Amino acid sequence: MAPEIHLEENSGFDIKERIFSAIKHSDGLSISDVARILHLNYITASKYLAVLEAEKRITFRHVGMAKLYKVVSLDSSARKEATQVRFVPEENKEGPA
Repeated sequence: MAPEIHLEENSGFDIKERIFSAIKHSDGLSISDVARILHLNYITASKYLAVLEAEKRITFRHVGMAKLYKVVSLDSSARKEATQVRFVPEENKEGPA
């Protein structure tokens, strides 16, 4: 059974951050757990979990037929590399002179 996690509905967090916070304060949550705890539609919860996974902020493991999501724990060097932003300059659009 999922732990009781209470986040204020109008706490200033957007949905993605509310989901991340709920997972961070648990031992792992399924899509159904997230939807139930945060009063979200199952599909909405699933989509935001996919976004957080793509951002490499969470990961999951299969438990039976369910996916159990948890926060990715990175050491400081891996976290720096995962969040590093790279600047790629635009090419000269004017063409040859």
